[in-house]
Amino acid sequence: MDSYSSYRASSQLPRAVVLGLMVLLATHDTVSATLGHRRLFGGPNFVVEDLSPRPPHVETARMTRWLVHANDWGTLSTISVKHHGVPFGNTASYSDGAMSHSTGRLLFYLTLMDATAQDAAANPNVTLSIAEAQLPGSCGTTDPEDPTCAKVSITGQLKPVEAGEKLKEAKEILFQRHPQMAKWPVGHHFTVYELHIEYIQLLDYYGGAIDVPVPEYFAAELSTPWQMTSGTCLQSPWRPLCLIDKMFSA
Repeated sequence: MDSYSSYRASSQLPRAVVLGLMVLLATHDTVSATLGHRRLFGGPNFVVEDLSPRPPHVETARMTRWLVHANDWGTLSTISVKHHGVPFGNTASYSDGAMSHSTGRLLFYLTLMDATAQDAAANPNVTLSIAEAQLPGSCGTTDPEDPTCAKVSITGQLKPVEAGEKLKEAKEILFQRHPQMAKWPVGHHFTVYELHIEYIQLLDYYGGAIDVPVPEYFAAELSTPWQMTSGTCLQSPWRPLCLIDKMFSA
């Protein structure tokens, strides 16, 4: 063993200590760089389990579908009856399908005891706003208003779903993402509503918002979930730390 090898062997810290130091020093920069890369080019979702990869910002129809499917609630804005025509935003849960199956449809479970349903009965024109910042950690330290932290506004008419097979299917879609809804009080007369999309405006990068054609939105397909195979670092958002660990394991 030469003198350098002897020195290296005698001065090496335990693997756990080295990895711990690397985590402290590199984690913030690693996550920030990874999040920035995802917002530009798309990539894995290591903060939301079983979610499809975030599309590149230039794929606006897929980005919109991804935002819709990744979330299960948003701000539903109506023209207020109670406040004489003033815009009124309200938190509303929705579903476009099970996590494994995105339909693009926007289905809600509302009661006339709530102001949103009251407003929609008088004027069905509404807007649903959804933000990537709603997803835990997805935008990192980026401000929610920053264009690269994507957001979408979807406008259309909110109407009750007709009874029959369509209603049965709509309830299945809703309850797959919101199982508690099936147990909500019968006496509150909850009704399934669908937002019939007419206009979509997406902001996911610098340069201003983009109109996404509704047919393109429904035609877009999401990729399968990004899953890291065992022992593979290439797809991991923690790739630098993963490679360090493999180096010590070699």
